[in-house]
Amino acid sequence: MHVHVFTEEDFKIFVNYIRHFTEKLNLTDWNIEFEHSQIGDGVSATCWYDTQSRSCLFKLTRSTEGDYNLNTNVAKIALHEVLHLLLGNLLHIAAVTQDDTKGLTLSEEHAVINKLLKFMEY
Repeated sequence: MHVHVFTEEDFKIFVNYIRHFTEKLNLTDWNIEFEHSQIGDGVSATCWYDTQSRSCLFKLTRSTEGDYNLNTNVAKIALHEVLHLLLGNLLHIAAVTQDDTKGLTLSEEHAVINKLLKFMEY
């Protein structure tokens, strides 16, 4: 099992990239906060958002571990999390319309994010 530690310098880079990507994607109407704290094994970062209040918390974990495909590139991690925010309204609509395929919606959200990650240059 590979363990990776995200430093305070990594966190500063993460914050700068989040700001860059949210501006580039015109997500500037969100109230964005940041946190550098432990999340859980196999998770590098999270994006928690509320579409009603337009508030969002981006978290970078302090350390994570995994066997394969563990992403430690802070720029790519930041972009991935911003893309979650970009697609947040899609998930909100699915939730309020009583979409009974939320798992499918989440799966599709990740499929779109992965395609955008391959397409976008930063």
